[in-house]
Amino acid sequence: MDGATPQLLFPWAEEGKLPNIAELIEEGVSGNLR
Repeated sequence: MDGATPQLLFPWAEEGKLPNIAELIEEGVSGNLR
């Protein structure tokens, strides 16, 4: 998601609100940009 910070995405993914993002976090690669 362009413009969304991990501080927003990760909690929502953990709560089940963003299942596709949660799958990407768990099975893909994620991280913070500088």
